Formats: sequence, C-alpha cells, structure tokens
Amino acid sequence: MNKKILIVSHSGLFCGAFVRNTIASFEAALNNGADMIETDVALTSDGKLVLFHEGFEKQLLRTDKKIKEMTYGELKTLPLWHSHGHETPYCVETLDDLLEHFKNRCIINLDKTWSKIPQVAEAVRRHGMTEQVIMKSNIKPEFLSQMQEYAPDIPYMALLKDFSQMEILDQYRLNLQALEVIFPTLEEKSVSPEAIKYFHDRGLLLWANAIVYNYKIELSGGLTDDVSLLKGGEYGWGKLVDMGFDIIQTDFTAELAAFLKNR
Repeated sequence: MNKKILIVSHSGLFCGAFVRNTIASFEAALNNGADMIETDVALTSDGKLVLFHEGFEKQLLRTDKKIKEMTYGELKTLPLWHSHGHETPYCVETLDDLLEHFKNRCIINLDKTWSKIPQVAEAVRRHGMTEQVIMKSNIKPEFLSQMQEYAPDIPYMALLKDFSQMEILDQYRLNLQALEVIFPTLEEKSVSPEAIKYFHDRGLLLWANAIVYNYKIELSGGLTDDVSLLKGGEYGWGKLVDMGFDIIQTDFTAELAAFLKNR
C-alpha cells in the first residue's frame, strides 16, 4: 500500500471484561492496531462531561434514569455491564480523564457533542489538545453555528449524508478537516469518483464507518465489518480503501490492521 489508512476504534471494544467507552477498552484498541479512538460524550445533571452513548443507560447501567438526570456522584455508584449480561469493575469515566490519559498518544474523535459544544471545546482547550482532538456533528445550522462560535480553532468533522450538504458547510467558518460520509448504497453521489476527488482536492480526509449497528440501516453501502470478516477483507475494507477513504471505523481493529499490513 502506498498510503497510510487510519484505523479508528468505535468506543473501544466488547472483549473480555472491557466495555465500550472505558479507558481500558481504548488501550486494548490501540494495542490491536487502532490509530484513532472515538468516544461519545454525555453531560450529567451537574455539568460533568462523561464517556457514554446516551440511550444505552438501561442496557449498560441497569437504570431507567438518563445520564442527564443523574449527578456524576450518582453515576459513579453504577457499574457498567458487559454485553453478555455481567457486571464489570468499570464505571462511566470522565472526558477529562480520557483526554489526560491519551494526551500526545493518538487522535481522539469526540462524537455526540452537539448538545454540549461549548463545554467540550472548553475541556479540549483546558487540556491543551486542540491539535489532537476532532469534534464531530451532524450538518445542522444550530450545531455549525456553535462550532463556529465556540470551537473555530478545533479540528472538525462533519457527518455528510448528501453531497448537497457541502453548500451548508461552506456558509460557516469552521476548521473542517474531515468528512464522515454516510452512504446507504454505492450509487450515492457523495461516493462517486468525482465527489471523492472533489473532497480530497479540498484537503479533506474521508471516513467510512464499516460497523454494523443495525441490519436495516446501511452506513457504508454494504462494505461492512461483517462482509470483510465473512467473505474476506477485499470485499469490504479493501473496497473502501480503493474508493479513496482515508479512515475506516471498525469494531475489529486487529483484523483490519492485519489486512491492511498484508494487502
């Protein structure tokens, strides 16, 4: 291969006792070949930024309360639960702890930040990590306005679902560095050779999400982790590389790293 393809681990791994959004899970991901880590960020009722994908409280914390309804003190009393239904020794950790732990070690993508952009931007600056963190959001005026106001210096990645959304992005002063391109089919304009060239000519890195979250929703035109593992890497990950993607998001960092090394 002539260029480095960055591997991003989505919220850590489900392996052994590790659960998503814990520092331990990200350590495992980096040890298995990840170049970047991605975590979702939530905000407690008393203003603490924590690592959690809101909506999974029932599954991972065994509570009916939402993160935003709990203080951080309350949250610390709840153990995280493994996907197999077992209690783990881990609890929800803070964004401050994550940033300090991985400072100067890897690129960190912060997702689900759009309802808390000012707080997240302040935390990134407080840790001196504006060159190491990428903030991400959907392309909506309210989010882009906040990124422009509170985080114009922090690298930004937009979730692009249609090529026409580039016109919206161009209306704002953003430190736009990358696009996570969501494409249900390979016929989408946003992944045509012309579009890929257009993005790259603008200096943008392109991120494809190969993870299967829902078998009814396609994020990468069928070029998924599942296809790559069942049929072979060339049927999924390899095609993403050949299309021109620079970053591949996966739940199988070791397998993707081995595939890219041997390709």
